[in-house]
Amino acid sequence: MLKEKLQQRINEGRVQMAQVLSDIQAEFDHRKDFMIPKERMQYAVNKDITLLIDNNQFNLTDHSRQQLLNRVGIPSTFYDKLKGFNLQPLIKQNLDELTSKLNTSIMLRTVDTNVKGFLTPSYKRMDASPIFSAFIQSSLNAGYEPFRGYNTDYRYQLRMIQPDLFSPNGNDEAITFGMAFTTGDYGGQALKLEIFILRLICLNGMLGFDTFKKVHIGKRFDNTNNLFSAQTINLDEQAMISGIHDVVKALPAKIENLKSDIIQSTQIEPKESLFDKLKKRMQKSEFDEMQNLYNNVNDITILPEKKSNWRLANAISFIAKSKKPDRAIDLEGLASEVI
Repeated sequence: MLKEKLQQRINEGRVQMAQVLSDIQAEFDHRKDFMIPKERMQYAVNKDITLLIDNNQFNLTDHSRQQLLNRVGIPSTFYDKLKGFNLQPLIKQNLDELTSKLNTSIMLRTVDTNVKGFLTPSYKRMDASPIFSAFIQSSLNAGYEPFRGYNTDYRYQLRMIQPDLFSPNGNDEAITFGMAFTTGDYGGQALKLEIFILRLICLNGMLGFDTFKKVHIGKRFDNTNNLFSAQTINLDEQAMISGIHDVVKALPAKIENLKSDIIQSTQIEPKESLFDKLKKRMQKSEFDEMQNLYNNVNDITILPEKKSNWRLANAISFIAKSKKPDRAIDLEGLASEVI
């Protein structure tokens, strides 16, 4: 039954990933960069901030709004407080005054009428199509299947999954492994290739064990994990594509090590210090939801039955399913750190 459930998700994944790739390509085609002097930047502040440039209106994403606030020096907690008190005129006053103090122009990366990135002039635009193709082809050659794709406010992510099942504790629980390839072109997202864990009972995912990390396209590699061949290190324009092939080849050994870590995590009950660390990295509502779910040992349909690091990791990744895609990806990454 679990095998059939996985195959159904794989079948759905082929269709969903194709649509996401089409959406990403359409975004590439509509993406534009503008160098804007500070004098031309004006704002309208109602429910959210709208950027006005020469009478043209641009909407902000959650990500680009935070970039703007960081750029002009407005703490997000201060912005949230003013917004909560309906002090939009004061928000606009702060934006106008602090924007006038900027000493450089701002580069906007837009898609139609949406600002997706407030960037520095040196931030190069990336053509991710060849890298996506390399990842998909390498994954297919290694026996992986399409599982899911994301096009979020500032990230692109493709997930490929193995069709094989693994039981960490010898009972009906089953998991499988895959690869998650993540990059972005709007700041704040390095290029990553990570192991993806899927627990079949409730289909919550965990991301972790970063084996490939490079900030956008460049000529230098961090080879501390000895994953790159001599051919990769000596290449230039094709270096990143060759690097992806290298990492995909190296992942089976990483997955075998991860299986041992998962088995061990089923036997270890989390320490209070771990909950303290999680509290600092989660919103209060997220932490409370996760803790209530973890402590509800009467319900074993969602989580593994025994209190353990494995159960805690699954509690975090389960609540991630109800969040916006960018936050869900962050929480899944946090879940993997618990193992």
